[in-house]
Amino acid sequence: MRIFILTIALFVINDYQGKILDAAYTYGNLNVILQVPNGISTVENPHRAELNKVLWCQANEDANTTLPIDSVLYRHEKTNQTFDQTTTPPVKLDEDRAVLNFTGVPLADILSGKYVCHINTTNDTEIHGNQFVYIRPFFHFNDIEAKLSQDDEPFNVIGTTLSTNKGSTVTFPCPAAGGPNLTVTWERNNGLPEKHQRNGFDLIIPEIDESDEGEYRCIATATVKNETKSPEYVLEATLTHYLKKVTSHIVDEGSGLSDDAATQTEDPNYKLLSEA
Repeated sequence: MRIFILTIALFVINDYQGKILDAAYTYGNLNVILQVPNGISTVENPHRAELNKVLWCQANEDANTTLPIDSVLYRHEKTNQTFDQTTTPPVKLDEDRAVLNFTGVPLADILSGKYVCHINTTNDTEIHGNQFVYIRPFFHFNDIEAKLSQDDEPFNVIGTTLSTNKGSTVTFPCPAAGGPNLTVTWERNNGLPEKHQRNGFDLIIPEIDESDEGEYRCIATATVKNETKSPEYVLEATLTHYLKKVTSHIVDEGSGLSDDAATQTEDPNYKLLSEA
């Protein structure tokens, strides 16, 4: 099973950002790479950041002298969301070091990408520096029974196998997570129907007919690293759904109810995550 291990490197953050004062600079770990065990996470059993998965920064006057911190916050650059001692994840002060601690936080709740550490020291020095969080792509489900494929690839995921009525609408979910630069594309074995629609990452097929039967694949990609100083590269996770059979409108004469909804069937060629 392929995993990613946290790697930390020390660096002078202001080498990248520019010093606010010549005598002070920020110092900390450049990035954190969060481990993802496989492509399936659920609300009830989410993938979580492991112990000691943190970003940290401090203010240095020189190589041997740290400056006491008066206040600090972390800001996620893309969303502008800020983190301090009251947030989840929290920022904690460890002597003269500020620590943004991801330990135990569900990976689906962690913002990937660039963070900026803002420090105000007790001598009124304001400094800041950039740090990064990397999470390879995976899928975080609410209630779907996703499966791992049997090709020994833990990031190839099998979703639903559907049979439905002609004229109905089918939505195939793609609850992709990870990043930075998370993107989703959809493919079909014989090309997507021209009538297909997108709702966020999800694929919608309206007015289903027999020509829409086939295999639908969501491909999630994100920018990752395998160690702190390595170049960035792209990894993917795939989620495959099957539209197995489209039938004419069926009426249950005993109940008087019509079978309007798509129904899910089990595929014996794949195994549940709990059986993996």
